[in-house]
Amino acid sequence: MSKLEDVEEFHKKMKFYPHCLSSEMEDGSLAGLVTEKRIKIIQEEFRELCDAIKSQDLPAILHESVDAIYVVLGALHELGVSQNNLDAAWEMVHAANMKKKIPLSPLDKAVKSDKWEKADVSKAMSIKFALKKVLICYSHKGIESNMIVSAESPISETRVNQILGSLESVHENEKIVILNLVELS
Repeated sequence: MSKLEDVEEFHKKMKFYPHCLSSEMEDGSLAGLVTEKRIKIIQEEFRELCDAIKSQDLPAILHESVDAIYVVLGALHELGVSQNNLDAAWEMVHAANMKKKIPLSPLDKAVKSDKWEKADVSKAMSIKFALKKVLICYSHKGIESNMIVSAESPISETRVNQILGSLESVHENEKIVILNLVELS
């Protein structure tokens, strides 16, 4: 099981489900409550990690590092980022980092070289995979809703479009706007 799947398991137990937040809202921001909750949790965990580093207590540093990673993965999960998206983005960021230059001092951070370019992880978010279980987040008349669709074999994009077409029929042919497809295990 991947680390993101571990967090997903925890979220299911706590009833923290992925929200329809991986698409941007009209004002270009992500929806408020979950975003604010995640910022608060991440800040708290990174404060605890900094305190552990200052104390030079290696077990505490390890514990707080894992906690910080856990809450960041939790934010990604709640925002609908899949393991496949994370893996692709990781490879892109790693490749960009490997183009940095060695710092002049071991106390400095790696230096961006002339050839360094920021990784374009938006490409990682556009990767489509054949999913067997998917949470379809959609909007109808400005109200967000979602439904879970599962199948024995991978759900094709054609099948998702058929499902969305049937939703439009139920809503008297009013436009259904798909916000996100979240891979579920």
